[in-house]
Amino acid sequence: ACCRTAMPRRAATKEGSGGIVDGWSAEWTCGFATMVFVLAFCLSGQVLPRLFVGQCTSQQGMCTAEDCTCASPKIKRELVTQDALPCFQCIDEFCPAVAEGDETCSMSACECEDPTWPRVNIAKEGAAECWQCVHPPLDFTLRAATATTAAA
Repeated sequence: ACCRTAMPRRAATKEGSGGIVDGWSAEWTCGFATMVFVLAFCLSGQVLPRLFVGQCTSQQGMCTAEDCTCASPKIKRELVTQDALPCFQCIDEFCPAVAEGDETCSMSACECEDPTWPRVNIAKEGAAECWQCVHPPLDFTLRAATATTAAA
């Protein structure tokens, strides 16, 4: 009775299963594997760009180079940069596109659908602004080549 023998320890068991539980449970393993999978796709750029689309700019003379959206009342207009890349801008509305001399106009702030067309305020002096986009005149003038321009 002077010496006691140490009893061997046993691993904890789940009640009712009768088995020994070692390591992570299946729920933790599946959760961890799912997190690694989602993180890998987010970092590769396959998931996040589709889930998070930025807001297009509405500043005059500026445009957003990436895919973007506009808030509900605004309209998304596609433009082209100097590098021939597409970019986008949010605008309130498009001005009416008319031929020169037409009196159709918009009283609200608007932009030309084609940015190469001039936006003109046709309001009389002292009256509220009234905007329209005038089709630029086409110049079909033929010019005869001179000897100096023909030689160049």
